[in-house]
Amino acid sequence: MHGTVQSIATAGGGAAKPVASTQMAPTIVVVNGTDVYWLATGAKSVMVSSAGAAAKVVATSATDAINGFTLSEDGKSLYYAAATKVYKTTAAPGGTPTMVGQEDTGIPHALAIAGNLLAYPTDVNGDIDIMTLMDGTPAVCASADSTTLTNKNCARLGRSQGSLNFDSIFLVNNVAYWANQASVLSNPDDGTGTNSTVATGDSNASKLPALSVSNATAYYADDLGFVFKASLDGKSKTGLARGQQNVTSIVADANNVYWAADCAIMSLPLK
Repeated sequence: MHGTVQSIATAGGGAAKPVASTQMAPTIVVVNGTDVYWLATGAKSVMVSSAGAAAKVVATSATDAINGFTLSEDGKSLYYAAATKVYKTTAAPGGTPTMVGQEDTGIPHALAIAGNLLAYPTDVNGDIDIMTLMDGTPAVCASADSTTLTNKNCARLGRSQGSLNFDSIFLVNNVAYWANQASVLSNPDDGTGTNSTVATGDSNASKLPALSVSNATAYYADDLGFVFKASLDGKSKTGLARGQQNVTSIVADANNVYWAADCAIMSLPLK
């Protein structure tokens, strides 16, 4: 609300330190070494502060909102989604964007990349698509009955999902994980052609507003204020907290899980 990006030590807390101010509705914070990236939604721009220096524009869109971005595994490239298209540019300011893929009708949001695979959930049609990125050949995600585009290097993992979390998707060992309604789902890896349910929220929950995947574990919160962790094989699920209001994001490191609830950042030891 105040246009600020801040940081705080995960061990011991202490006072928050400013990263940037006067940003236009900043969200989606990504850290890469000493570089901090975020999406300034009001400015339709992805910003970066390197080693505490003043914020600079990495990518911007003249007309369409940027709905998601991610960094390549080596941290050298930035991928971002604007309207129906996905672009690639350098992670450092000054790069020239190139289109790497587009949707026929869906609006890509959160992006996840592993190798040459790029996955995302789409608004409008509620799909989960995964592009295979090829140099010089933009991927195209289109349905078989499209009259405008022909599908190329794109596979649909989920179709017409009921209530997607557009802010989160993850790729682990070429398997995608996302949240739809009150379930964490993964793409088919057993030859059956159906999505697998990794875990669910409380029995009365209707959606999962926060999800992250790390340590071979899914960490997530439902809209009733419960926080859980579950193994990616779907064999175990543990409740971590309850009574958490308006959880919007969650992340874990080797020692703790952290989540944002109302105007606070909470933590809980994993061991």
